[in-house]
Amino acid sequence: MGGIMFWLVGKQKLPMIKVSIVIVNYNTAQLTMRLLQSLTGHDALESMEIIVVDNASADESKAVIRTNFPSLKWIQNTENIGFGRAVNMAVAQANGAIIIVLNSDLIFDSPACSDIYQSFISSDARIGLATCRIVDEAGKVEKSVYSYNASFKEVLGYNRLLFKIFRKAFTKPSNSIAAVHGAFLVFHREVFEQVGGFDEDFFLYSEEFDLARRIQQAGYTLHCFDEITVTHQQEGSSLGKEWNQRQRAASIALLFRKKYGSLGLLLYLTLTLFNQCVNVLWWLRMNHQERVDYRRQALMHWKNGFLYFRLLFLPIIKKPIKV
Repeated sequence: MGGIMFWLVGKQKLPMIKVSIVIVNYNTAQLTMRLLQSLTGHDALESMEIIVVDNASADESKAVIRTNFPSLKWIQNTENIGFGRAVNMAVAQANGAIIIVLNSDLIFDSPACSDIYQSFISSDARIGLATCRIVDEAGKVEKSVYSYNASFKEVLGYNRLLFKIFRKAFTKPSNSIAAVHGAFLVFHREVFEQVGGFDEDFFLYSEEFDLARRIQQAGYTLHCFDEITVTHQQEGSSLGKEWNQRQRAASIALLFRKKYGSLGLLLYLTLTLFNQCVNVLWWLRMNHQERVDYRRQALMHWKNGFLYFRLLFLPIIKKPIKV
């Protein structure tokens, strides 16, 4: 497979593996080290294996992590192949029937992996994908579940005029779960393989939304184990704010294309442009930061124009969408 150089396995024997923990690393040696130290400090790992996929990091990741954790499985890529494809590669090498995917910028203050494994196998067998309660380093709760997944209603909610008129409709709470946070995911390997794993057209962002959509289409449900908590360093493993915003926007466009086809993507882009045109009417009432954000968002979509064109008119995506 292109981009794969080799994978290494530690000498420690790992009998009766029940859970495979997957971590994708890209130039985040210190974050991944911190995650592994907190993970091994709280979880009993006798029936677990840890697989780290390195996407051609230029930092000291391999030397530092392999030296300190020689028993983990290490998959070394010769290029950055993206998050979803890296996870697919790890799952193909995994021994566990249960897979837990962790962002490298997570921190554990409890045996969360052991706890979620026990909760997951004891829960409704129809749960195809789950997450847990996620907080930032200050203890503030982050959004773990989403009631929308490539939703036109959500897009229109960013329109200041429509939001002002239909505030109740946009803010009406919903108990349904349409997607889960990708920083901490747990699923049965069998279900993951049944739906085809992560769609490798997604380089980064929104791949968990697409996976959740296909898992639900296959008849399974989504769940959040609120009694289990992990700490997330917001965007700690990402490259930079501008790149993140552009990549996220491109991946959202791809998500709409996957769900609704080219016409649905065209409608999404039209509504996004409509929002930009309407929201500029509020320019005089915007504070300085809101104006900066508006200009940044408009420039972001302009820079992504070629990618949007490619998504609209190319019937087959032959490589990941990456800005």
